Order: sequence, then C-alpha cells, then structure tokens
Amino acid sequence: MSLWSIAQSPLMFGGDLPSNDAYTLSLITNDEVLAVDQHGAHGSAFAEGGDSVVWTADSPRAGTRYVAVFNVGNAGPIDIRVDWAALNLPEKCVLRDLWVRKELSAVQGGYTFHVAPHASGLYSVRGEAKK
Repeated sequence: MSLWSIAQSPLMFGGDLPSNDAYTLSLITNDEVLAVDQHGAHGSAFAEGGDSVVWTADSPRAGTRYVAVFNVGNAGPIDIRVDWAALNLPEKCVLRDLWVRKELSAVQGGYTFHVAPHASGLYSVRGEAKK
C-alpha cells in the first residue's frame, strides 16, 4: 500500500468489507496515506541500492515531500539514509510517520530509517518553520 500510494496508483480493495477487523479498516481508511495517493505528484524511485529502495513524491504543501522506504531483502533489518538536501529540503525538517499518524521529531540533515525485511515506511518531510 505504501508503494501504490506514493506512485499515485489506483487503489482497489477486493476483500469482504463487512468482515474486516479494526486493524485492516484502519489501514484502508488512513486519510494521511490516502492523501499521498490522491494529492501527491511525480512519485518515482529516488534511490536504489542493495536491498534498499527509496521513492519520493511531491506534496501539494510547499516545502513538503513524501518519502517511502522499502527493504526488499530477506536478511535482517537494514538502515536506509535519506538526506534532506538531496530532496531539496532545508537542513532542519519535521518527519511524520503517515501510517501511525505521528510526528517523529524535527531532524537535522536527514534521517536513517531502520527497516525490517520486506517492510516499508511512508513519511512526510517538511521544512521546519523559521522562528
């Protein structure tokens, strides 16, 4: 779902909606993830190497980008580094995990994502407002 959303692919569900559990319902109705699919633009692979893949997309909000990280390998967890400068973002940005709907923190320079095998993450990254 992270890949389909950042690639702005059509989203379809083929399950039995009345028998969904709460967790499945929370996944398919996550408004922040759905916003990436519906309002993001130019989603594409940004970096690939070994078992790591990074996709990015533009956000309709100025100074914000969407980032998806993927561990496509079978071995243990890997670290995937994304530098803000490579995304044309300011040195200090606020990172938000879209799946858990929570801001992680203001992060200087970039972030290293720790990703389990066959796992992914979907985030928004926005420049921190100047004070």
